[in-house]
Amino acid sequence: MIHVVYFNQWFSSIGPVIEDIKAKAEKDGILLRIIGSSTNPDHAYKNMVDKFYVEDWSEGSTDEEMERNYISWVTDLCKKEGVDLFLAKKHSDIIVKHQQEFDVLGTKVITCAEPISLKTKKSTYKKLGRFEEFKELIPEYFESDSYELACDWVTRRLKNGKATIMKLNEDEGGTSYKEITLDGPSINQIKTYYGQKITLDTFKKLLNQDNTNEFIIMEYLKDPEISVDCYNTSTHVIAIAREKSKGRVQRVFIDSKITKIAEDIARTCISTGELFNFQLRYDKDGQYKLLEINSRISGGAYIEVALGINLMYMQIVNHLNLHCSSKYTIDMMHRWILAEGDGDVDDDNNFRKHLGSVTKIEDTIILDKQEL
Repeated sequence: MIHVVYFNQWFSSIGPVIEDIKAKAEKDGILLRIIGSSTNPDHAYKNMVDKFYVEDWSEGSTDEEMERNYISWVTDLCKKEGVDLFLAKKHSDIIVKHQQEFDVLGTKVITCAEPISLKTKKSTYKKLGRFEEFKELIPEYFESDSYELACDWVTRRLKNGKATIMKLNEDEGGTSYKEITLDGPSINQIKTYYGQKITLDTFKKLLNQDNTNEFIIMEYLKDPEISVDCYNTSTHVIAIAREKSKGRVQRVFIDSKITKIAEDIARTCISTGELFNFQLRYDKDGQYKLLEINSRISGGAYIEVALGINLMYMQIVNHLNLHCSSKYTIDMMHRWILAEGDGDVDDDNNFRKHLGSVTKIEDTIILDKQEL
């Protein structure tokens, strides 16, 4: 039996993940047909899926018309292709509202829609702040919606030597991130890079009475950033941490403290069977602080794939109720990542040696010297 899986406009970097899904399915004797779509006719995974569609629906003149047009287009595609599992990234909020229409087609849907409590960084911190286990993970941030108080809060922090940043309360990939400084850049900073910094005066101009709630203002957290891709299974949480450097070297590792954070997030925020991602940085004392939580894996998940770990494949297999005869089952992966002592985890795959190796994939060097 052929199982049809559909991706709509995911990250351009999802291509290697899809290739690995197909390779693992073939090894497991599972017949998967993967289709993809995008408004971009040259999307990066166009040649990696079995069939590619250009999304040619009309957006519409109103929100209601746009929503109806998109749902009509995507349900027609699911019906035409006999889609069994729809991994929806684009317009996830709209798709969730029309779940029943996919149920009628027999299409199971997994979306990246965020729960209301996780939609913004402020709402995430407010929700988690009710739980004792998260209190030390929440960074210092400005909670009021007063423009005057916000300006005073930032000014006092900067004068006391406390680095402070601002970014949009809803932001993907940190594109709006800016560090606020008292003074303008020096000539040396201009000669190197000053793109992520703004002066206090510029901050006050950007912020105003009407848009204060659009931004979150918080303490500056030190590099490196750690992105953690997770899968909340019915019995445990798999958490794969990836430390992002300024260059192309990234470290993939397992950390018991991070796994505990993942378990706490899953228990309070994430349903069983869902992938999720959260990001950490260090405070001035070197302690983990939480940046955000996302109901999806990260755009950098292809790096984990180079080490044999494909959480999205695990999710597909689980939600399609398929049997895996290979070593890529969830339980086997859990045994790999929690292994201790000197015993071999998987002699056939020699997984330890892979974790200690250097791999090059799409001009990215993956280096992991983590000892399991």
